[in-house]
Amino acid sequence: MATLALINFTHSDPLCKAITGIDTVRATPSAILDGVLKGRYEYGMVSLLGYIRYMDRLSLVESGTIHSSGKILSTILVSRQLSIKRGSQVSVTGHSETTLFYARAISDSLGLDLEFIPSRFTEAEDLLNEKDYALVIGDEALKVYQSRYRILMDIGFEFNLLFHLPPVFAVTVAGKDAVNPSIKGIIDAAVRNSYMYREEYAKINSKKLGVKDSILNEYYSRVRYSFDDSVRKSIAFVESIYSSGRRMPV
Repeated sequence: MATLALINFTHSDPLCKAITGIDTVRATPSAILDGVLKGRYEYGMVSLLGYIRYMDRLSLVESGTIHSSGKILSTILVSRQLSIKRGSQVSVTGHSETTLFYARAISDSLGLDLEFIPSRFTEAEDLLNEKDYALVIGDEALKVYQSRYRILMDIGFEFNLLFHLPPVFAVTVAGKDAVNPSIKGIIDAAVRNSYMYREEYAKINSKKLGVKDSILNEYYSRVRYSFDDSVRKSIAFVESIYSSGRRMPV
């Protein structure tokens, strides 16, 4: 049986629960990308930038994404400061390749001239001990809503506001020319049925992360797994900018 690797972040839990008819494993986006490229996984959800970097070796499965129509809660710029100061340095968590791309696009468009500094840390507190600002994603971002730190920007919301496209963070891929329509159908069905597990995982992850149920319920209401024309356009937009090496248009 084929194996589908899904990202081991909270956002993918309802989708994973809804999968039937194919084996699933959970791993980080980079580990999944490596696994698909080396043939350990037939299918996998990877960061959008990871897919774009290896388009010549991968096929896009037009099903199973992580995106939002705007605000998403789990990709945020945080600080102890009251506002964003032009030219500031931002400490950047791991597993943030696509979010970092969007953050740079926003910085360019708003003329913020932010400098993004890679860090080995993932928690907001550790990142903010390095720099005055931090780009935090995933589960660690959700924990910030129970903290004393200021959320200065939701990256998904700002990207959508500036470019009028949904921020796409992850996509499903397979080996080159290896997409099986029946497997796509399995993923499509899981996308449709995933809503049934949102409430369950809002409760589970509220306890796990120490975050209020209301935050997790709002989070799952904003995460999208579907693949539609707006997602296709957003992927093409990011691909065109990334491949050309140009700065994002203002």
